[in-house]
Amino acid sequence: MTPSGRSVRQLFSLAVGVIFWSFLGTPWNGAESVALTGVINSQNETHMEGVLVSAKKVGGTVTVTVVTDSKGRYAFPSSRLQPGKYSLKVRAVGYDLEDPGEIELVADQRKEANLQLRGTRDLSAQLTSAEWLMSAPGTMEQKQAASCMLMCHSLAVVMGSKYNASDLLTIMNRMRNYAEASINEPGDLVKPVPLPYRVESPPTDTKLAAYLSSVNLSARADGKWGYELKMLPRLKGDSTRVVITEYDLPRRGFEPHDVAVDAEGMVWTPDFGGSYLGRLNPRTGEFKEWRVPVLKPGSPGYGLDIQFDNDGNPWFSMMEQGGVARFDKKKEGFSTWKVPPEYDNERVHIGMVAIAPDGKVWFKDSRNQKVHRLDPATNRIDSYTLPNEFYGMRVDSHGNLFLASIARGVIGRIDAETGEITVYPTPTPDSGSRRGDMDLQDQYWFGEDRVGKIGMFDTRSTQFKEWNLPPTSWAWGSSYDVAVDKNGDAWSGGQLTDYVYRLNPHTGQVTPYLMPTLEANMRRISVDKSAKSAAIWVGENHHGKIARLEALQ
Repeated sequence: MTPSGRSVRQLFSLAVGVIFWSFLGTPWNGAESVALTGVINSQNETHMEGVLVSAKKVGGTVTVTVVTDSKGRYAFPSSRLQPGKYSLKVRAVGYDLEDPGEIELVADQRKEANLQLRGTRDLSAQLTSAEWLMSAPGTMEQKQAASCMLMCHSLAVVMGSKYNASDLLTIMNRMRNYAEASINEPGDLVKPVPLPYRVESPPTDTKLAAYLSSVNLSARADGKWGYELKMLPRLKGDSTRVVITEYDLPRRGFEPHDVAVDAEGMVWTPDFGGSYLGRLNPRTGEFKEWRVPVLKPGSPGYGLDIQFDNDGNPWFSMMEQGGVARFDKKKEGFSTWKVPPEYDNERVHIGMVAIAPDGKVWFKDSRNQKVHRLDPATNRIDSYTLPNEFYGMRVDSHGNLFLASIARGVIGRIDAETGEITVYPTPTPDSGSRRGDMDLQDQYWFGEDRVGKIGMFDTRSTQFKEWNLPPTSWAWGSSYDVAVDKNGDAWSGGQLTDYVYRLNPHTGQVTPYLMPTLEANMRRISVDKSAKSAAIWVGENHHGKIARLEALQ
């Protein structure tokens, strides 16, 4: 165990944070005064429903987004926007905003700003990865293989390239030998870090490179795509009753792959692109970073997953560093534990953590198919061999570990007393069960990422249930993670559509919400249990942002 209590970075302000948080937990019910409102029209449509309107104070770092209703009207409550000058932007696929210029808001005065949209000049710049997969020809097998690119960047990067199959094969081989930090845009502050070992490209890469070169700009001499670009329809109804607040992180290269809210409402995230732990204080807007200790010099030092122990201290995995870390919130210092020496090889990759009610900590080595259980009180570590590759994991009320296997579509169980491992296939074969949440009834909820479903495994009866995500006409709903709120609703989201989904398990109704930032690359869903309303937090991994989505019904 290696303690470290030294904070190496300064406090960063995310600008006037407190003024955005006076309303925390009090959803707008329409009775509150309005600071900014207007109607959105275009030459093709009037009173456009489902258009996202975002307001950002000039020079600020916080963006607030609302959505137009059935009459095409948007409205920002006064508590969400303080006096000052704001810039506006919209998200409505197929359209661009006629720039209204800066909008100045004055205290206690309602501002009316009707907005006009025009047909976009570049539809390709607005498509999600899901829409690229919808548009491009190819088999489902080919498109599933293409979606693996989303770990590092959006599919738009590939589709807009002119690389041929040979070029792409070279690039893919290079990518396989870097650690998994996501790099989406030129000029990002994250530098690719080589893995400490060599990864050979599988034979399937040749097929994938051939497919990608057939659907990108190298396929035709005229430099155009040989297929129609398709769009998902704008959302309507309950999907428009939402407020989304996005926080720009002060360091652009910080990757909030996993965010989690503690019992005090503080938002924590390890850096998926560096050796840092970050904390956002929603009440003040401050963001603070601590440098994470290095266990294996020369190996990438990224963080993944985050859980809280019985004292409220965050734990997270250290990936190629081969260990897990605990941060003491009072002392502001780290304690770390490595895998046992016999398992500490160059391929060690600690991907997930799960904390049992008795305080014992499970952490998993994905590449070596091992899972370890640490007793922090004694430093004893017990190790178990997994029958296949697993990804997400959670514990039930008895400390038994449940794991989801994106590689196969099964749920695994490790008995806390005997160590016995049992595997349960999901009802939908090859579902890509990925990450999830354990509710108070010991029901394990998980995303079925390959088939666009939310799954639930009742750990007591060993029975499954599944729910389809919209759109139902194709399989790219994308369910990376699932979290259950205090009302029993299950929340999910993914990397393909920029949608957050809210499932009512009793009625089967799924309400999708669209995030404001294109290719946000959401991973972990975290329910805000400190809020009175239905609210979740997500990291926008490709853009250095943390977002809070609050449903208003």
